[in-house]
Amino acid sequence: MRKLIITLATMVAAIAMLHAQKEDIRLKLQPGQKIPLRYQQVMDQEVAFGGQTMKSKTTIRSEFAFSVVSLNGENLIIDAIVNRSDLEVKGDQGNITASSSDDTDTQYNKELKAVTGKVVRAEVTPYFELVGEPKALDESVSPETAKKVFEAVSSTLSGLYPKQAVAQGDTWEGTVFGDNKAKSTLTLIGDNSYVIDSKITAEQSMQGITLSGSGLFNYEIHKATGAPIYGLLTLPLSGTMAAQGTMVNVKINITGSFEFMQ
Repeated sequence: MRKLIITLATMVAAIAMLHAQKEDIRLKLQPGQKIPLRYQQVMDQEVAFGGQTMKSKTTIRSEFAFSVVSLNGENLIIDAIVNRSDLEVKGDQGNITASSSDDTDTQYNKELKAVTGKVVRAEVTPYFELVGEPKALDESVSPETAKKVFEAVSSTLSGLYPKQAVAQGDTWEGTVFGDNKAKSTLTLIGDNSYVIDSKITAEQSMQGITLSGSGLFNYEIHKATGAPIYGLLTLPLSGTMAAQGTMVNVKINITGSFEFMQ
């Protein structure tokens, strides 16, 4: 009986140690490794004013990648590129379709084409924080465009990693998808990956209307390399303003996702 009690106590202690184990979740890539990702964002928008309601749906899709060129201490020197970008808008006022792969330039694909197919070199920390300024390998590409290319890649990846080692169940605060405030929790330490759940609070401005809301962001990080595997964001926003004596109500439901491209 005493032996059984000791065995059970040992098991409980081992489980407690496992849960208390601290994990340093960061990029652990080596030169030559490449991370290709696919991103999609869908925005369902509803604007109500003067007894009328206008609806639209905007879908943005992009494929991008970054590869490690070398290491600078713990930091990574990477080459980043946006390989493709697509835009689709469906609404009461008409439909728009544009792609960086379009043969003909239009007012809608101009920005997409500007950031596609250009390789930008940058130094990032293991938490994908930019050090210095990104620079295009093609000298004909302006610094402004190089910055836009890097932002197109980093906007999905920034804020994924906690700045300190965390145990399962630990929570930390930061920002994700730009300046959206996030309270994140390491939900699960799996055999091959980490699962993280974030509660997001956001406040954005659109044509003079302040939009705010709370949402959820669930994502998975590869344990050995720190590479992002999958992520899903759901964020409802709403706001109201008075325009020429008429109340304007705006509702936007944002769904964003990324996945590692096999």
